Amino acid sequence: MKKTWLLFHDVRSAMQLHTVLRTEGMKISIAPTPREAAKCCGVSILLADAKDTDRALQMAEEAGIQLRGVHTMDADFNPGRDRYC
Repeated sequence: MKKTWLLFHDVRSAMQLHTVLRTEGMKISIAPTPREAAKCCGVSILLADAKDTDRALQMAEEAGIQLRGVHTMDADFNPGRDRYC
């Protein structure tokens, strides 16, 4: 299953976008940045559905929140281990 993370330069930007996306009803989680992703602040937003990527990027741009990048990869989650805020 493909999973998509939004990467940030700093934690503040991640938390700001988290608030914006949640307000719009998007299903997301704050998650640690995957090791395979580019180096960043260590906090990312994990999208529940990769189809929401374009919408999330548009909302970030409209809110003036700069992202470091987007990382998509196959991920096999362990529900007992991979629980995020």
